[in-house]
Amino acid sequence: MTERKSSPMLSLEFPQKGVGLLTIKSFDRNRLGGPDQHFEKFLAKCFSELNEKNVKNLIIDLRENAGGQDEYGPLLYSYLTSKPFRYYGSIESTSKVFGKEENPLLATLQPHAENFGGKVFILINGLSFSTTAEFCAIAKSNERAVFIGEEMGGGYYGNTSGQTIKIELPNSRVQVIIPKLKYENQVRASTYADRGIIPDHQVSPDVQDYVDGRDSSLQYTFDLIDRSKK
Repeated sequence: MTERKSSPMLSLEFPQKGVGLLTIKSFDRNRLGGPDQHFEKFLAKCFSELNEKNVKNLIIDLRENAGGQDEYGPLLYSYLTSKPFRYYGSIESTSKVFGKEENPLLATLQPHAENFGGKVFILINGLSFSTTAEFCAIAKSNERAVFIGEEMGGGYYGNTSGQTIKIELPNSRVQVIIPKLKYENQVRASTYADRGIIPDHQVSPDVQDYVDGRDSSLQYTFDLIDRSKK
């Protein structure tokens, strides 16, 4: 039985021979701490190790990852491709359209020298948002990964986020945070309009899974990998 367990915000494990499990619980720099939790250094070390061990199957667990730094998504994707790629199609506010001179993530980006060439499986659910959804949209559009789990909370085509303003309603005192930027991902059209990514294999944990601490999505992925070897 595959059990869900607590782990650091960033971790790389090898649960089976030839299988890497990369867990990224956040892309938020402020939530990552410690010498082993520096995102750029962590990815460099991980993919160097994956290639050294000749790993053929990589599982990336992005469940409950609510996002964070814009640049972490394209950095992660650069390790998964051997081709130049586009990430953002456009970024704009109500008064301005940004160019690649102002935001280099609008330009054509290059693959990392240590890019991984094996199969990629990505675990997602309804609490996967923001940067997580952007990264997954690019991976989905470029057919770079198989997705397992539940529909993502973040949209496939983009979102409003980035800079924000906070207002307080005068009578109720309810505070409202309003994003100021509209991001559009550089993706191909999806069968599902205005939704998050629909996984290739839908796996939803039931009450008994939670009671037993069983990770049904991860176990399903192990089974997929085993079947592909036969």
